[in-house]
Amino acid sequence: MNLSAMQIQSIVDATKTPTAEQVRVIEAPRRPLLVVAGAGSGKTETMSMRVLWLLANHPDLTPASILGLTFTRKAAGELGDRLRERIRLLSREMPQMRERLDEDPVALTYNSFAERIVSEFEKNKETGKPFFSWNVTVQNHGDYFAKNTKNLDMSINVENPEVDQTRTKIYVNLIRQSDAMFEYLVDTFSKEDEPVVIVMFGDHQANLGDDTYEYMLGKKDEDLTPEERMEKYKIPFVIWANYDIQEETVEKTSLNYLYSILADRLGFPMTGYQKYLLDLSEEIPVLCAQGYWTADGSFYELKDQESPYYDKINEYNILEYNDILGGSSRDLEFLADVLPEAG
Repeated sequence: MNLSAMQIQSIVDATKTPTAEQVRVIEAPRRPLLVVAGAGSGKTETMSMRVLWLLANHPDLTPASILGLTFTRKAAGELGDRLRERIRLLSREMPQMRERLDEDPVALTYNSFAERIVSEFEKNKETGKPFFSWNVTVQNHGDYFAKNTKNLDMSINVENPEVDQTRTKIYVNLIRQSDAMFEYLVDTFSKEDEPVVIVMFGDHQANLGDDTYEYMLGKKDEDLTPEERMEKYKIPFVIWANYDIQEETVEKTSLNYLYSILADRLGFPMTGYQKYLLDLSEEIPVLCAQGYWTADGSFYELKDQESPYYDKINEYNILEYNDILGGSSRDLEFLADVLPEAG
């Protein structure tokens, strides 16, 4: 039995009725979703209802498995309190969920998010097992509108009149928040005796407006070549360890190669597929949806059949398809089994 947003609202607070737009957010499919909402639009209410809807309709979820992130401790406290009370009400009306919902939800600021990573690391020490934490934040993903800056320290100014000053100012102040979080993690784990590695990266550059990118790239978007347009997807990444590793600057790579590079440099285990990617990166160091660069610096679009690497790209696409959508035909020996160390 699935519960609608309206049914859940009647259980936890019958005096309120979500708007049609709020219902769309609350009942959205379980996948990444960006919602832009201004001050006074009911963001906290909608976030709490979204969590309740997910818990009510997805038996694999528990309150502790859903993370809410906000800018301030006050906002995080308000969200956490509201969720705890409403989960209690939902559990009382739906006794079949009571055992699964008997946990506290997690609502944190970005700084306390980093603190949570440290806390989980410390708890994991008791198990004697390696600790792996994969965390995603859309803190800097946009949109960068002035109405969305409540509780954000905006003391960094952007004075260049040739860029979109509003979006760029919001972005650089958000980047400072991420930088502070990364600094906290590095400072904390630099004192840790256990070996720790932190990898931090983005997925693409921010949407800072056409004026900003025209200034940065020297051309309007419609005048960019496919190779020049790749500049809009170029982002930095960093691999840090609290023990001595060989310092290196990777000039160009792409996300599909990142684990293979990490494993190769730090001696981590690899599957046959990950080793294949490492070898492929020697010939095609950058490979993504917009195109690829080869080791000699040449750029090709993915569908360029005249490229001498066209067959290799097709081979990669077949392996990638089998890895993601292969189902019962997925080549587990190649894609999932860790290769024995050479020796």
